[in-house]
Amino acid sequence: MPKIFIFIGIGIFASIVSLILFFYTPHHSVTINTEIKIVATPNQVWDVITDLQSYPQWNPYHIAATSSLIKGDEVFLSLDPVPQ
Repeated sequence: MPKIFIFIGIGIFASIVSLILFFYTPHHSVTINTEIKIVATPNQVWDVITDLQSYPQWNPYHIAATSSLIKGDEVFLSLDPVPQ
């Protein structure tokens, strides 16, 4: 069998697997990860990230943030993809 047919077969197989994974993978959630070095004490950082009311003042993408701020609970962020 010529090598070209093997490459075409592998390409078709990879395309089918990609389509199956795309259509059977949930697309309703997004995870964003990032890292930075913060020159502040842990308490100073905690005070800023738990002040949910002030998020829109320092991040134009955040419209609102809500949470009980209890360990293990979720934080819900409302985002504006095109800030004013």
